[in-house]
Amino acid sequence: MQIHAAARAALLALALAISTPAFSAAPAEERAAVAAGLKARPIYVAIERYFPEVFKEMVDRLAEGLASSRPMGDLIQELRPLYSALLARETPKADVANTRLFMTLGRDQALAALKRSPHDCLIILGVSSDRTLPADILPEALIEQEFDYAAKLFAQTATRPEPLPPALSQSALQSLASQVYDTLPSDALRAAFTQIGGSGAKATTPVQQEAVCRFSTNLMDVLLAKPGSEGTDAFRALTFATTVKRAAVSP
Repeated sequence: MQIHAAARAALLALALAISTPAFSAAPAEERAAVAAGLKARPIYVAIERYFPEVFKEMVDRLAEGLASSRPMGDLIQELRPLYSALLARETPKADVANTRLFMTLGRDQALAALKRSPHDCLIILGVSSDRTLPADILPEALIEQEFDYAAKLFAQTATRPEPLPPALSQSALQSLASQVYDTLPSDALRAAFTQIGGSGAKATTPVQQEAVCRFSTNLMDVLLAKPGSEGTDAFRALTFATTVKRAAVSP
């Protein structure tokens, strides 16, 4: 699951800066105007404070693009991976409270997208190659919630990173998968999910796409209902343990 709507809002926050004479001034002044535009939102204040190298790259790319009069759409697509990569890198270090926020927000964003179409839900879940921006799919309120979450996350992971829990056993994985599978609301969805082996990449029909979406959102509900840190630990182990371990051993 990916949550990465902030790129569009960053450029909207630059609107006043873009309209000022600073962009015909010296490069240093251009960068200052870009930085000020980004820091109109608390999320970018947090990025500058805790991940200054990422913030610097964001400012550099936007300043260069704006100075070259590149289309806004190109700048959005260029800024988006920087934010997404930072979010993906830091989310595995979230504590219980921030993991619950991530799970709840991810579920709510996926369900909001599902109201538009099953395909839109797969975009929000990050299992579609479609380049549509999440900000073009989601309600503004959910985007604002994402900003609030990300600012809290970055402050926590930069100062109090949470270690990953142990990996789930095979029996625990099978038990959880069966539990979530049984929550799918119709025989048609269960059959569609089985046909594609639960793979979002193989979901080509609307019913298959909805099955993947419902399975993902129902997984959040099942885990959020568990007591204490049981559900958040299971989510982090299921979602991040293999990825983080692979990254650690890669050359």
